Amino acid sequence: VQLCLNTLQAGKAYDKFEEMVAAHGGDVSVCRDPTTYSLVAKWTREVKATQAGFIGPLDGLLIGNISVLLGAGRLIADEPVDEVAGLIFRCKEGQEVKEGDVIAQLYTNRSQDVLERACHSLQEMITYTDAPIKIPFVVSNIVTSKDGVQDFVIPECLVELFERA
Repeated sequence: VQLCLNTLQAGKAYDKFEEMVAAHGGDVSVCRDPTTYSLVAKWTREVKATQAGFIGPLDGLLIGNISVLLGAGRLIADEPVDEVAGLIFRCKEGQEVKEGDVIAQLYTNRSQDVLERACHSLQEMITYTDAPIKIPFVVSNIVTSKDGVQDFVIPECLVELFERA
């Protein structure tokens, strides 16, 4: 636990991220200063909250499919991926929003029609609740060769760190 906390605080996790970006042929300078990124999608649109409330659970599979539709992923291994296509969430699950708040920004170079379909799919997926929802921690189990599958419990010293994320 302490090793994990020390690694995060020392910036070693970020260093590894930059190493992975470089290994995939990415421009590490953009990680250090995102304002240097100059490519822009031909079509972009904001998806806004249709009502006030708290953002309900989001469907990761549908979000992935929307990303593919926009051009940020592929259905066939040799299909090109558009490096500016995709979506950026401005809100997260459980976050309180007012009607009209921007929830996500979508980007594509495919067509206006693709953008419309993607926006409609995302808008249909978003649900609202009257009260905040409890977001489960992403890691639920640990698998080791020695102990097999065990429930994962966040160490108390890290609970606050993960709640702020």
